[in-house]
Amino acid sequence: DVHLHWICKGTPFRTCEKCDYDICGACFELESLPVAQKKKEYNRRLNAMASRNAARQKQFEREEKARLDEEKRERDRIELMFRGNGYESHGDDSDAEKLARFPSNIRSPSAKNKDKRKKLKYTVWTCDVHRKQSESDVGKEFDSSFATLEQANLRVEYVFYHNNPYGLDADEVYADRDEALAGGCRYMRSEPDGGGSLTVSVLESQVFDILQSSRVHSSTKRKVRYPQQMRKTTTFAENVRSPTAKHKDKAKKMKYTVWTSDGYDNDGWHSYGGPPDKEFNSSYATLEEANERAEYVFLYKNPWGIEGTEIEYDFPYADLNVVDRNGARILTCRPDGSTRWTVSVIPSIAFEYINS
Repeated sequence: DVHLHWICKGTPFRTCEKCDYDICGACFELESLPVAQKKKEYNRRLNAMASRNAARQKQFEREEKARLDEEKRERDRIELMFRGNGYESHGDDSDAEKLARFPSNIRSPSAKNKDKRKKLKYTVWTCDVHRKQSESDVGKEFDSSFATLEQANLRVEYVFYHNNPYGLDADEVYADRDEALAGGCRYMRSEPDGGGSLTVSVLESQVFDILQSSRVHSSTKRKVRYPQQMRKTTTFAENVRSPTAKHKDKAKKMKYTVWTSDGYDNDGWHSYGGPPDKEFNSSYATLEEANERAEYVFLYKNPWGIEGTEIEYDFPYADLNVVDRNGARILTCRPDGSTRWTVSVIPSIAFEYINS
């Protein structure tokens, strides 16, 4: 039946050679119904088909919008990159004209802006890594601090293009990354051919200080007194051994975050693309609980899948077992020929920036 073409499956279910007539299962099911019920079922199927078509159309529109939004974001990213290089707004302007867009306090911060001990709200930092160095060994260097994020972000751009350690002009520096971190903090990074990197960015000063104090190679650490024997799992509290859903919730972290990382050092033997990302493990309301969790994860949740007592390196097991000046635990080890396994604790307000 022509009017049922949108229902027809196209595969014969019943055939009448005498009438030279085929009917599919869907049409047969509908035609077999009483007239009143047939009309009702016909309308139901028609409405269902219309709903499916509408849903498909909405899905298509959502996907198309997502595609267009992604294209716009990419165009905006490239446009921002070119603006940072002075290509869009300044064209062939002289160096003096390019610098004129930066206020004097951005080009030459005052003593108040350069005071490391009494930082203003936002800190601008740099990290210049030689190709043979490990980023985790270099760390972030204080450049200046400002009262507003707008000023700090502008200082980031100025340092990156006009006060970089390479002594290059703005037109000679390329930003491989120019983006906003959480909270709108600008992040600019260049990775020249041959290795190494230059990063200039901004953080809230409180977060900057936390990240500085938690660096593994910081001289402010104090060693932890090692136990005389390996701690058994039963000596750890239940919520340390088996964190609840609340402790594992990345979106709603409690005050202290436990993180892990596992990757090769820049040892000249294994391939090295920078330090491994520090991954969220759990969070706790108190530093004491978080430190306990860090030790438990380090010993019993290591990437080699072996118990702490089986780890094949000398007691006290960790190459480094210290606490930073904020009391946060840091444990790390690197068995011969293997990756470096690190577990530590950091205030959750700083964790979002820990991989920057």
